[in-house]
Amino acid sequence: MLDNINPVEVEMCSDVIDGIIELSVTKDGDGLLMDFEHHGIKNTMDDSAAIDIFSYSIAVHEEKNYE
Repeated sequence: MLDNINPVEVEMCSDVIDGIIELSVTKDGDGLLMDFEHHGIKNTMDDSAAIDIFSYSIAVHEEKNYE
């Protein structure tokens, strides 16, 4: 669980380009921190040795209507 860092702010930083959109996710203006041990996001904002996550790339697709 990430209860120590929630809530976060999500900002769309790009249009969808080749099925990818770039997002910024921050807590009080600071980037979230990478947790290499658990392959995810650290549940803290207080680790001076952790690496800041600059942005997130999310794959998206359009919904197809087959009617």
